[in-house]
Amino acid sequence: MDCCSRSEEKKDKGIGKGVLYGIIPHLGCLGFIIFSILGVTAATTVFRSLLLRPYFLYILVLISFLFATASALLYLKKTDNLSFSGILRKKKYISVIFGTTIGVNLLFLLVFFPAIANVDFGLGSSGLSANISRNILQVDIPCPGHAFLVNSELRNLSGVEKSKFDPPDYFEVFYDDKKVSIEEIIFLNIFKEYEAIVVE
Repeated sequence: MDCCSRSEEKKDKGIGKGVLYGIIPHLGCLGFIIFSILGVTAATTVFRSLLLRPYFLYILVLISFLFATASALLYLKKTDNLSFSGILRKKKYISVIFGTTIGVNLLFLLVFFPAIANVDFGLGSSGLSANISRNILQVDIPCPGHAFLVNSELRNLSGVEKSKFDPPDYFEVFYDDKKVSIEEIIFLNIFKEYEAIVVE
């Protein structure tokens, strides 16, 4: 095995570890989405309670970077490069592992979660009634990963026909005001955790 193929192998391992550490902060959101789609109520309740904890996401992001740091340190120690000059020699591997961790986090937060939040999966009604009211809520969610949680709560409320997430924290809600009022909507339990205000 030549030095180039060894370098590529290390790079691939760094990418794999970076992807794993990038996924870790989003396990709660992913679990909630998957079990909501599958209709597993007990599991959904567990993940929902985790997502409602104030600093849950930030703790997981910190853990992902701690894992990436520990992995980089172990690699440097194993290769006898645990020094400033060693870090400079192995900067490609280190930049790959941290870069991938950051990239996967950004991909989840800026692309995947905003997109998946607006997919219905049969959790709400598909068409809109003739006489429908519309309001925009601004909800104090910690990240777009929580948008699916908010949308599923809104869509399960009788009278709400559709809700659409607009990053970073806006929800367009379509509802039958003969069945539910905007006041009843903003008094949902989810909004006791994440404050909602009507902006339009």
